[in-house]
Amino acid sequence: MKTTHIKAVMFIVVICIFLSTAIVVLYRLAIDTTNPVSDTLVKGVLLANATALLKLFYDLFKPKKGHGEDELASSLILNGCEVQVLQGDIVSFHAEDHTVAYSTNVFFDTTSENGLVNYERSAWGQYLKKKAELKTLNELLDVTLETKGLPSDEYQETIQKQGRLKAFCPGSCVFLGSGKDRLLLVATARVSSQFKAIFTEDSLDTCFRKFWQYVADQPGIHHLYVPVIGAGFGGIAPAVALARNLLCLREVMMGRNARLCEKITFVIYKTQAKEGQWAKRVLNAVFQDQ
Repeated sequence: MKTTHIKAVMFIVVICIFLSTAIVVLYRLAIDTTNPVSDTLVKGVLLANATALLKLFYDLFKPKKGHGEDELASSLILNGCEVQVLQGDIVSFHAEDHTVAYSTNVFFDTTSENGLVNYERSAWGQYLKKKAELKTLNELLDVTLETKGLPSDEYQETIQKQGRLKAFCPGSCVFLGSGKDRLLLVATARVSSQFKAIFTEDSLDTCFRKFWQYVADQPGIHHLYVPVIGAGFGGIAPAVALARNLLCLREVMMGRNARLCEKITFVIYKTQAKEGQWAKRVLNAVFQDQ
């Protein structure tokens, strides 16, 4: 049963309890007007029931936030493009008119040798685990990579012996717009011989520039959702990762002097946003003279 249905049933039950209590209380008051304790008690019961009823009514009918959105940290307009920062789960923002970006390793891997989802705790890993149809996604991704002619990373191809063997240079991007979900993948991290993600703040800047240049050249991207790349497995402080991404976005926007897309939303996990309004301060600091 959906949560809304449960709340509706609870609402009806509380109404019934409230009405039955009210009838009993009013009847009691009508036949016993000499007992002040009884009078105070029944009025308290009525007040408690009324409070519970109003609270449940508010919870049931209050406006809902769409597509996993939580509190809006900040937003602004730059070159006709709205840039905003939200708290939430990036996987919850998939919708028909939304493109969601994910960071992958240079192999655009989805699963490991034993068939398990790669980097399960990353945003990409969470999408693969919760929403992806892996067989269909891998087929689409393989065909797209074969036809794109992206620059390869020959050194990395000596690292991986199974699965998707061809490695691509950091910053390589792939737009998958014909599947169930509209995905924009960016190869961000090289892989060590122990299969650990490797990237630095400088290499992230290169990835970010290539990423935003790619977005600018894709007419099919209108509303883009982006996680704070580098703040997860990269181990970079969320505020630093967001600031570097925003600076590269601003650089590409100013260089082209044109709108990249209609709207860009950076999504911050609640655990990353626990320090308060740092995201708002970062956004305003990067674009303060715009």
